[in-house]
Amino acid sequence: MKTTRVQAVVLLAAALGGCGYVGAPLPPALYIPVPVSGFSATQHSGRIEIRFTPSLESTDGMVLDRLSAIELRVGENTAGPEFQIDRWAAGARRIEVAEIKAEQTLVGVPVAGWEGKDVVIAVRPIGPRGRPGNWSPPVVLRVVAAPEAPAGLKVESAPGGVLVTWNPGAPGVVRIYRRAARDEAESLAGTSEESGFLDASAVVGNEYVYRAQRVVASEGSAAESPYTAPVSITPQDTFPPAVPANLVIQAGIGAVELAWDRNAEADVAGYRVWRAEGDQPLKPLGEQVATASYSDKSVEAGKRYRYAVSSVDMAGNESTPCEAAGVLYQ
Repeated sequence: MKTTRVQAVVLLAAALGGCGYVGAPLPPALYIPVPVSGFSATQHSGRIEIRFTPSLESTDGMVLDRLSAIELRVGENTAGPEFQIDRWAAGARRIEVAEIKAEQTLVGVPVAGWEGKDVVIAVRPIGPRGRPGNWSPPVVLRVVAAPEAPAGLKVESAPGGVLVTWNPGAPGVVRIYRRAARDEAESLAGTSEESGFLDASAVVGNEYVYRAQRVVASEGSAAESPYTAPVSITPQDTFPPAVPANLVIQAGIGAVELAWDRNAEADVAGYRVWRAEGDQPLKPLGEQVATASYSDKSVEAGKRYRYAVSSVDMAGNESTPCEAAGVLYQ
C-alpha cells in the first residue's frame, strides 16, 4: 500500500512530538569549585592554625560529587611590592590537607623557620577533573616566637570576688577563662597585662574552673600560648566589710544621737554600736541596726560615754569598730 503525502506529514509530526523539542546545545560543564569560605589563620603557640570550609558547589551552579584536592600554600612574599598570587604560589610551600571534605577544616602548620617573618597563606579547592577554583583572599600573618603559658596559676577567695594570679615577668597579655562547674562551655572572664586578675563577677558558693593563656601581639597579628592546667575553686566570703567612717555623736534631749556614713558594700547587712562608760572597755550596745544612725536613750546625766560602730555583712563577717568618740551627757 502506498503512503500518501498527507499520511507522511502526519507520521513526521507524530515522530517529532514523541521526541520533544530539541533546543540549542548546552555548554560543557567545567566542574570548577567555588572558593572556600570562612578562611582564617592564627598562631597558637608553636603552630599556625588555618581554618576554612570548602564547598561542593561549582561556578556554574552544579553540585560536584567530590573535590580531588585542596591546595594550601604558605610562604613569604618574595615577588616584590606588587603581590601576584600566582608568582607567590609558585615559590610557596604546599601544605598537605589530609581530609578533603565540604565542611570546616583545620590544618596546623609548625612555625619553625618563620619566626619574625611575614608569611602569606592562601588556599583553593581543586575540582573532580583537576580544575582549580580561585584562591582565597590571602592572609598575611606576622609569626612570632611561641609564647609560654602563664606559670604558677593560682586562684583564691578575695574581697569582691576570686583573685587569679600567676608568676610575673613574661611579656604579653594573659587571657583568663572561666567555666562554672554546672556549665559545659567556658567564657572569657577578662585579660591582664600584670600578674593577677580579680574576677568580680564570681558568686560566693558557686564552683568555678579557671585556666589562662598568654597572647603576644606583633604588627597586627598575635601568637597564643597553650592553656594552663585548669584550677578550681568554690569562693567563700570570709572577709569583713569596711570600717564605718565619719562617726558623729551629739547629746540630745533624753538621748545621745549617733550617725555615720553608710558602707558602700552591697552585702552589708547592718551595724553594731559599741559603748563604754568613762575609760571602761567598749561593749556591744543592743541589737544590730540596719540604718547608719542610732539613738542611745539608756544614758544618765553627768556621765561621759564613748561610742564606736562596726559593720556586719550578710555572711556574718564583722569589721573592727571605728575609732571611738566621746561625749559628756548633761
